[in-house]
Amino acid sequence: MKTIETEKYVLRTNCKINLYLDVMEKMDDGFHEIITLFNTVFLHDDMEVFFHGGQEDEFEYSYDEDIPYKPKLRWDETNTLFKVWQVFKKRFDLNSGIKIRLAKHIPPQSGLGGSSSDAAALIKLLSDKFALEECEMLEIASSVGSDVPFLLKEGSAIGTEKGDKLQYLDPIPNYDVLLVQPKFTFSTPQMYAQLDLMKFDNWETFEGIEEVTDFEEELLTETIKDEVLNDWEDDEIDAWDPYDDIMRLHENLSSGTPALTFNDFEKAALEIHREYEEFNRQFYSIRSDYIHLKSMTGSGSAHFMIFREGTPEEVFEETEEIFRNMNCWIRRTKLYEEKGEPK
Repeated sequence: MKTIETEKYVLRTNCKINLYLDVMEKMDDGFHEIITLFNTVFLHDDMEVFFHGGQEDEFEYSYDEDIPYKPKLRWDETNTLFKVWQVFKKRFDLNSGIKIRLAKHIPPQSGLGGSSSDAAALIKLLSDKFALEECEMLEIASSVGSDVPFLLKEGSAIGTEKGDKLQYLDPIPNYDVLLVQPKFTFSTPQMYAQLDLMKFDNWETFEGIEEVTDFEEELLTETIKDEVLNDWEDDEIDAWDPYDDIMRLHENLSSGTPALTFNDFEKAALEIHREYEEFNRQFYSIRSDYIHLKSMTGSGSAHFMIFREGTPEEVFEETEEIFRNMNCWIRRTKLYEEKGEPK
């Protein structure tokens, strides 16, 4: 058996948003195939990790007071950190205990990938200690959670299959981001089950896309000249390719031009969560020339707004005030950590 030297490590890993998310059919393994555009966001949990020679593990956690949903976290298979530790203990026949102190700043059941980011941070630490190759690290990450492979490193990437097959793209500009979450949350299994009940080909896809845009009518009309949206408008759905749509979105975000997106889970939320209808209405009623893109992330219930470079401070203040009046959890941040910002 091996042991790990006694030492304390301080870890943090940024969470993610889904700039685009299309859920497709179930695969043979029971998981849904998806295609998504991930991007990291500079919001993270703080975690202290201690290794010791004893056999008993210890796990402590706390939440920010304003987080809407604070579930009890157990040290078992429901905990991604436990799952990571068990993989490494078995793989390397470890005779060490671990103590983790976790300060949660990323809300659970938000679609921001908080538990996945925690797992990714621990995988990176342990992979470094045991000199694992990147392919081995990715294999472990995929076994723990579908978002975990992406969260092993920052950036922008297309995720396919379960979201764990990644194609990294050039980073988009470091825009300001406003993250908001209502006081209610969604169950991911329930959201997938609702999507299975819905007939995708009967969705009013074009109307859904128009609803999540953030442009004045004349600008929207100009954007709709895009050939993919013309296909949707003409009901030529077979001509639509989500990969092309993602690349167009990435290009538009990179160049600062108008962008369109959607998230399939918004349709499911509107079907099964009555309280979401009013939040959705108010969220998309907020319009500004400075808002570049907005949508739900993951299966919710958190949403994001990406602001154009040079947005005046009063625009952020006015927008945040709207969400405060809706009793939302709010965080203003960036897509990436700015150079020179203290660790």
